Amino acid sequence: MQKTTMGETAVNKKLLRAGMAAGCAALIAGCYVVPLQSEAGQQPVYAYTSQIPPQAVRPVLPGPALPSSLYVRLYPVNDAAAQQGALQGTVADSQTGHGTFTLYVAGEQLQGEATRVPDNYPGFGRVFREVLGGQPSTAAGSRKGIANAYGGRGMHANCEYVLSAAATGTGVCAFSNGAKYQLHFGS
Repeated sequence: MQKTTMGETAVNKKLLRAGMAAGCAALIAGCYVVPLQSEAGQQPVYAYTSQIPPQAVRPVLPGPALPSSLYVRLYPVNDAAAQQGALQGTVADSQTGHGTFTLYVAGEQLQGEATRVPDNYPGFGRVFREVLGGQPSTAAGSRKGIANAYGGRGMHANCEYVLSAAATGTGVCAFSNGAKYQLHFGS
């Protein structure tokens, strides 16, 4: 058996006291002081309880929506895009119909915006016609959007997309260097 010194005993007692104090605090942390029923005109009598009184329960109100990231993969549709290869990007969706759009092309970061648009948005479908030669197919309940990004060396991209669910969808992008891509949202 190991001997303890006077200094170790004092330290052990301090640790024991601190642990007991923390345990007591934890025990009463869930307790509430509530008035017991009293006669009219008399001082109320208070008691401790571990049950939460109904008036203490407050509903949790929803806060602002947190941004979520949608991953975007871009696949070449023409020879100019094939020279660059497949690309990746992200849309930081603020859940308000607007977000930031970031992608990387040949070592250059392009940044811009992505915005959902109504079904009757003027000009929607122009990029689809340019890249794929036709209109996008949209199912009931799908949401349309546009995205644009610009790089520090002058490259830019114009994109259109259709989300079929909260985080999945397809679209197209046309780049200033002639590259054309089909894009896919989702992980």
